[in-house]
Amino acid sequence: MPKTKDQDMLNRVDKMLLFVLFQMSVFIAFSQDQNPTTIPFYEEELSIDGDLSEAIWEKINPFTSFYNHFPLDTGLAENQTEVKLFHNQKMLYIGVVYHDNESRNNISSLKRDVYSDAIFLSDCFGLVLAPFDDGDNGYFFAANASGVQYDALIGNINNLNESWNAIWQCKVMKRGNDKYYEMAIPLDAINFNPQKDTWGIQFFTNDTKLNLFSTLVHSSRNYTQYDLRFTKKVKIESIPEKILRRFSVVPSIAFNYAKDNIANTESRKFIPSLDGQYNINSSLRLDLTINPDFSQVEVDQQITNLTRFAINFPERRKFFLENSDLFNNLGTFHTNPFYSRRIGADTDILFGTKLSGNLGTKTRVGLLNVQTKDDGEVKGKNYSVLVGRQNLSSTLLATMFLVNSQQSDFYNRVGGAKLNFKSTNNRWTSNLNYAQAYTKNISGDNSFINADVAYQVRKMDWSASFQRAGKNFIADTGFVPLQNNYDALTQETKREAFTRATGEYELKHFPKKSKAIDWMRIFLINSSAVFNGDNSFRENRIFFSPFAIRFKNRSYVYISFTNFIEDLKYNFDFLQNGNFISPDNYNYTFGRVGFWSSTNKKLYYTLKFEYGQFYNGMRVNPQVTVAYRLIPSAVISASYDLNEINLQELGQKTFHLVKLTTEIYFNNRLNWTTYFQYSTQQNNFNINSRFQWEYKPLSYIYLVISNNYDNELLPKNWNVSFKINRRLDF
Repeated sequence: MPKTKDQDMLNRVDKMLLFVLFQMSVFIAFSQDQNPTTIPFYEEELSIDGDLSEAIWEKINPFTSFYNHFPLDTGLAENQTEVKLFHNQKMLYIGVVYHDNESRNNISSLKRDVYSDAIFLSDCFGLVLAPFDDGDNGYFFAANASGVQYDALIGNINNLNESWNAIWQCKVMKRGNDKYYEMAIPLDAINFNPQKDTWGIQFFTNDTKLNLFSTLVHSSRNYTQYDLRFTKKVKIESIPEKILRRFSVVPSIAFNYAKDNIANTESRKFIPSLDGQYNINSSLRLDLTINPDFSQVEVDQQITNLTRFAINFPERRKFFLENSDLFNNLGTFHTNPFYSRRIGADTDILFGTKLSGNLGTKTRVGLLNVQTKDDGEVKGKNYSVLVGRQNLSSTLLATMFLVNSQQSDFYNRVGGAKLNFKSTNNRWTSNLNYAQAYTKNISGDNSFINADVAYQVRKMDWSASFQRAGKNFIADTGFVPLQNNYDALTQETKREAFTRATGEYELKHFPKKSKAIDWMRIFLINSSAVFNGDNSFRENRIFFSPFAIRFKNRSYVYISFTNFIEDLKYNFDFLQNGNFISPDNYNYTFGRVGFWSSTNKKLYYTLKFEYGQFYNGMRVNPQVTVAYRLIPSAVISASYDLNEINLQELGQKTFHLVKLTTEIYFNNRLNWTTYFQYSTQQNNFNINSRFQWEYKPLSYIYLVISNNYDNELLPKNWNVSFKINRRLDF
């Protein structure tokens, strides 16, 4: 039946009323932020059971009116959440009721601290705490509907460091369709300033059955739900002035047995070690490690490297994690003065100390010192880092640093400063970096400079950057891969200055009426050009994606093209057959098409296919990943990455990269994980099997077995490690 004019008028009036109501809700939320809600103080201790039947909860007004965030980011959430908080100067208590519309839960993992499965792909509740409310650093706590805990540090607005851990409690229960979460977070587990009682806070829920994230503070879905720029101001009543726990120590003992089949040698070691933390005050901490053993740390994921340069792997060792954003973001991704994985790469760590935290509401400091052991002809090194960070205003953040490494009479030092800007409307970010390196007997052309700017709104974002590193900008404890050029013919590495300029522009469309499509990419182009120290051309990479669609069920399809232009000056033995890709000008292009299935299903898979030119030949690269979740029992995932390369007269070769991971969950604290990784490029087949039992909070027993074979499956080496530690708080 055709609509009448009166019906059209009524529809327009309804839309206007909805718009006015939405604007009023935004205004009310903004007004509330100007007058922070109080988190009350009560002298009451709770037993965490998820029941929320204690009388104290009836006294507290809830936070509610959660907004849709992802993949829908308009309007109030269909299923609302109520959150209540109070503290007793020892614990911050959080009581949550999620009003679900069905009783079942979706869970993807029972393994602690795995964001992708335990949180993003599971029904869960999470909160963000920003005690200094500066948009720079904070804490992320979450639990899924099976009570599996996740905690992480948030640095530089929205970067997660999930290797950080704290002891806190959480229980989850179900009553009808409603889901209840009860949490207790020790206040001495987080840094805060007793003189600053206004914090930033954000809550979120994830209902994978509805495929929907909702948040207390509304933000567009192009921002993460833990972005520190979107928090609500709250006032902490009677904030504690003294911390309760001064010391925490973690003694451990490990037994390692290793056998080298090629050298026909074996070794047995008992390794006692000690990690400790002393809380100088509520915002400043001293960490200590003596003779640490990292055998329990997860293995790095192998990749097929198609470049001439080194790959950056994340830090996983506990000692380097507390306030790690202070130390690890002194430069850029391609030129970073401090890269903690350099420490202990040559010889084992003997001891380390670290002082980090806040001196005031606007000042953060970090001081790190680590000594490595002498090992035969390889002398130990001493590494030191000093960092100071100051909030100059609500938009400007300044950092100064000095990184030093000393080995006998050799030294390398890098000093510099960084200025970070983030606009009050959360659209603009910018960085300005300058540093100089000082190395014994080397001088001149030793500086590094970087300037970048980025702009982001819902439908469009762009960025641009410029950086230059001198030939003698030597960062012995850093990561500067573009500076070091290896010549496979002479087997020498030549250090060269470089200049790198990048630019990116992306335009998206968000259909208003589509029930299936989240957004469509209209245009994306990224260009990265590198020049040598004499300003001669080195290479240029142009990435172009004319098409991509992300669906509201979290699946994703895309097409892209990449063009490389390279003036190669060094011989490159990519095929590992002695036939070098020789210095010349190369221009090659390849295309890519890919698909990700819906990630909130039991069966999840990704497909990717690349085809095109590679230097003077051709490359074919199909990739497939499949994961199946047998929750609550196990998760099995497998991937296969094939690179078939034909370089004509130089030869042809196929690189295989196969990964298989099995995770078996006996309960929330007991799991068994096994990695199988086979890389023909690395001539390695690795099996790493780890049994992990958290028998007390953050106290573990590990049994780790690792075997390495070559491409012919001949044994190279193997080792077994048994480790037990115990966390003690005083």
